[in-house]
Amino acid sequence: MEGEKDGDKTVAEIVVVRGDKKNTKENEEPTRLEEEERENLNEPKCERQMIKRRKYTSKKEVQCEEEEEEEEDQNLTVILFYKYVDLRNAVEMIAEQQKRICRKLELTGRLRIAPEGINGTLCGHPADIDAYQEFMEATKQFEDIQYKISHAKFEPFNDSLLVRMCNEITATGPMGNCRPKALGGSGGKHVRPEEFHELVKQAEQDPNVVLIDTRNWYETNLGTFRGAIDPKIRNFAQFPSWLDSNKDLITNKHVAMFCTGGIRCEKASAYVKSLGLAKQVSQLEGGIHSYLEQFSSHAVSHGVRTAKGGKSSQVIGKNEECLYEGVNFQFDERLGADYVGRGNISSHGLCTYCKASYSIVKKNVVCSVCKEFLLVCDSCIAEYQTPKCLEHQLLDIDWKVNLGPRISSKEAVRLVAALQRLLETSKSKPNQRAQRKRQKTLTLEIDRLKELVRERGDMNLLINVENIKTVPFVPLFSAVLS
Repeated sequence: MEGEKDGDKTVAEIVVVRGDKKNTKENEEPTRLEEEERENLNEPKCERQMIKRRKYTSKKEVQCEEEEEEEEDQNLTVILFYKYVDLRNAVEMIAEQQKRICRKLELTGRLRIAPEGINGTLCGHPADIDAYQEFMEATKQFEDIQYKISHAKFEPFNDSLLVRMCNEITATGPMGNCRPKALGGSGGKHVRPEEFHELVKQAEQDPNVVLIDTRNWYETNLGTFRGAIDPKIRNFAQFPSWLDSNKDLITNKHVAMFCTGGIRCEKASAYVKSLGLAKQVSQLEGGIHSYLEQFSSHAVSHGVRTAKGGKSSQVIGKNEECLYEGVNFQFDERLGADYVGRGNISSHGLCTYCKASYSIVKKNVVCSVCKEFLLVCDSCIAEYQTPKCLEHQLLDIDWKVNLGPRISSKEAVRLVAALQRLLETSKSKPNQRAQRKRQKTLTLEIDRLKELVRERGDMNLLINVENIKTVPFVPLFSAVLS
């Protein structure tokens, strides 16, 4: 599901269903998708329930079943949805209810149930997905949900279903107390894709309109709106820290925000409004998915659509150019497959090492330190068998040999300016252990970048580094390197 970043430390003890096999994860190196289940350590422990999809059968039956499923899996539907609604007295009951209906319909995926609502991504055959939507529409709390619908060429959740009871339907860190409009808060104005399209065009000409992508850096590497500001955050909970270092970017501006399906912008826009700096705050209704449904013929041809109130939307293709460039990343095994939603161009990303155009996300190609997804082309992955993101290349013992030649003095100075602003923001926060560790890391990065500039005799570039207008990345800044 969108922005899914649980923080349950006990996830290694959970048995994960893979067809008819059960594997404990205690002794295996976690993948990026598994890291999503434990990343935000501030997230309270969630109750997890896993349901097996298939029944035990004989070996001969399994073989026949697998052959049939291989054909059937070509016709799978995935729905992404959420709703903020007061469920304070019914979380456990609804979790059990969801477990039962999903078992009955043999749906796979992930569901988070919290006192503030529901967030989920489910996969199944079209008729079963339709039946689930009908069930939800008949349930008072969940009527009139907007479902973002896409296609899957294979089962994207490894035949498992996770139902969780949590404190939030998506982990938001410091933004947890911000209430979206649906719960009586003061979030941003919801604007339809057609209106957002005009805002994107306006932002290209008007400095008083700024577009902000609230997604994680490995998502934005694959695609974003033309001219959008990309904070390059590692997880959504870091968004407030980015804003603290970039208040000048939103002061007296019309801030237009977007994410995959809309859920992250609900609290992010409320947080921006709470700062009292922006002149106006808007968010893309239905997220990138809904925009692609209206403006990308490629997305529509691959089954990208929405449904609300149990009824599919009537797609009206726009003649105007699609202003979203690249692919809309998904938090399931499909990752960056272009059939889940592609905009104006098919290849938006760059190889981490050689900077060649490359936008293929592979589950096993991750930073060997932080486990984040990396874009590494086939030639470079053969050369760098334990790849690192550029931040961890800079922190590596051989940083000067491996990374130094790929950073120009001008780029290094721009990064110094960005990191110094982050360092100042960190120093203004309570002197906790995490902040002290962060300050130490930022100082090391700054010192190494300055060392490169000094060795090249370009110290004059550092004279006015504080005045450089740049966008600090939190904490990963690799995408600005070219």
